[in-house]
Amino acid sequence: MKSLHASATCEKSSGDIILKVVNASAQALATDIGFSGIARLTGPYRAVVLASEKPTDENSLANPSRVAPVTLGIDAGESAIRHTFPGNSVTVIRVKGE
Repeated sequence: MKSLHASATCEKSSGDIILKVVNASAQALATDIGFSGIARLTGPYRAVVLASEKPTDENSLANPSRVAPVTLGIDAGESAIRHTFPGNSVTVIRVKGE
């Protein structure tokens, strides 16, 4: 069963390419993502990650930030991104392309 699912779009107002990736597996998955039709990507590159150890984790009054978004920088080449998607995660990556 495939556990990595992705969707991409281009935001016309900013020119950003927005990639949304869900890793439904408990294991982290290192992945190369290529952008065909883009001459080159321009940084900085950032990702907002929402992840938790268990897929049943949720926030509560006692633990309101158990599942919270984290913003981090990511590595990218001229036309590809290499990123490790944590298990049980949703990741939104924004890049600019030329």
